[in-house]
Amino acid sequence: MSVSLAIARCCGKANGVYFSWQICTNELFLLKHCQLPPSKKDGLHGQITLLDGVCRYLAAQSLGTITMWDFCQHINGVIAAGLGLTGQLATISERTARNWLQILRYSCVEVRKGLYHDGHELPNVVASQQKFLEKMAEYKK
Repeated sequence: MSVSLAIARCCGKANGVYFSWQICTNELFLLKHCQLPPSKKDGLHGQITLLDGVCRYLAAQSLGTITMWDFCQHINGVIAAGLGLTGQLATISERTARNWLQILRYSCVEVRKGLYHDGHELPNVVASQQKFLEKMAEYKK
């Protein structure tokens, strides 16, 4: 406890009793579970909420890969099921998913792949290539 009090004072905590107690508690949890305890800001009393699950899913996705269908499927199949929400009332529609994404400041944009044509099949290029191949054939002889 004295070491954790010294650490608390080094961190700028004047009294530091509560902070040092937190250090000791986290140490015991770390030794027992080999990881730090879950953050208290991860929902109410350490519980994950539906919104937490949605935000984590969106953060894990690459930009431009999120679709309404995949988003709905993940919420209805993974997040809701993980929270123990079942039944018809525990599912969301694509319209609800679209509204949620708009509230979270995601925008729907159409992504198109660019099609580039380098002109290697144009008639003058084919004729030039043919001349080159004929000259190479002469050199080979």
